[in-house]
Amino acid sequence: MTGPLPTPLPNRSAKIANVLPRVASGPIIHLQGIVWGGGAFFPEDETRVRWLRPEEELLVLEAMPSPFREIAKLAAWTLMRLSEIRLLRREHVHLEQGVVLLPRAKAGARPVVLGADTQKILQRQLQSHASEWVFPGPEGRPYSRVHISRVFRKAARAAGLRDFHFHDLRHHGATVALNKGFTAPIVMQLGVRRPSA
Repeated sequence: MTGPLPTPLPNRSAKIANVLPRVASGPIIHLQGIVWGGGAFFPEDETRVRWLRPEEELLVLEAMPSPFREIAKLAAWTLMRLSEIRLLRREHVHLEQGVVLLPRAKAGARPVVLGADTQKILQRQLQSHASEWVFPGPEGRPYSRVHISRVFRKAARAAGLRDFHFHDLRHHGATVALNKGFTAPIVMQLGVRRPSA
């Protein structure tokens, strides 16, 4: 790739920071020309937006039926992954301490600190049923990843967003946190990533 680099976006900066340790042992690294070893880094599609404007957030999230709306809000506000939310058990939620303890998160066991709004969502959800799951489906088991993604995709497209996926809510939440003044290390700790080997 030659020529000037595009203006860095928060997501691009995070990708570069995540990829650098893995490709540092590669053959050639030029930061201005972005020549990475072994094809480990490919140019990002500039048309893909991974955050929502406030009015888009309202259009997408409020259009979703319950409990999918609450699942999506939890993803955006806590940076939890879809699998962490849909497989969340009652025993992992500690509202009195304002924390969810995830025993098997992707990056290992970790606590998720809850804000007042997320505590209210979880409290209402837990009071609405007696299941062991926080978000049980009609049969009592967790909703499937496909089902939740389909409902989210339908709401996003109805709001005019053609290429915004459920996982992008994590990026959206991180961007909102950075814009509200949280420091990058704090936001990175919220959305813990598996350390690169």
